[in-house]
Amino acid sequence: MRKPCINTDIPGWTFEYDLLLMAAMASCLPPGTAATEIGAMWGRSTRAILDNLPGDCRMNVIDPFYDLSGYEDW
Repeated sequence: MRKPCINTDIPGWTFEYDLLLMAAMASCLPPGTAATEIGAMWGRSTRAILDNLPGDCRMNVIDPFYDLSGYEDW
């Protein structure tokens, strides 16, 4: 198994340990799997999953956050 790839430059609340765990889990999915994330905000965890999915997998992202008032500096 290759080392999980994560990007901590993307803002968000997900800790590096959790990103590594998500990346490792994503890399174990069988080809053709569809992964879904709900609540991506800026995409920090989305990127960790997407960068580590095996080929021929899809990623669906649902983000109900529409008002980011107060987060302009992130």
